[in-house]
Amino acid sequence: MKNALILLMLTTTLGFWWFWPVTEELGPQEFAEKLTSTRDNLVLVDLRTEAEYAETHIPGALNIAYGSPTFKWRIDELDSSSALFLYCNNGVRSMKAIDYINTQGFSSVTLLKGGFSAWRKEKLAQTPADLVPPAVLTEESFNRLLDLERLVIVYFYVPWS
Repeated sequence: MKNALILLMLTTTLGFWWFWPVTEELGPQEFAEKLTSTRDNLVLVDLRTEAEYAETHIPGALNIAYGSPTFKWRIDELDSSSALFLYCNNGVRSMKAIDYINTQGFSSVTLLKGGFSAWRKEKLAQTPADLVPPAVLTEESFNRLLDLERLVIVYFYVPWS
């Protein structure tokens, strides 16, 4: 009976580890290399605030602010079969967010060690602030936005009189 109980506990523990997602924490260079080599079926998530994201971010990143009231809902909307890449400013929000993300069934989760601060120090690719849509949209700035490899949504606000 004692052996059966030990076998049951061992099987449960191994089963738990088998289905627990693989979480890696990589430095900026390794993170960039893995990001480039995993071009298919990946989601790159910037956990910083909208203001931090608007200033500059890694190209192709989706902004899901960790402190946002919609954080869990937006994470739940992601495809859990995709490889998930996460970063924040210095790694603290990523480590907090991983507690929830690990319960959502992602097969692979990769964290940027040292966050975006470390990414900047390595002088890796980032979206400059001048690529953020300007307050006044000129033909030149509109054409520059269309040349980007991402979705451009143009909202024309016209007050009705």
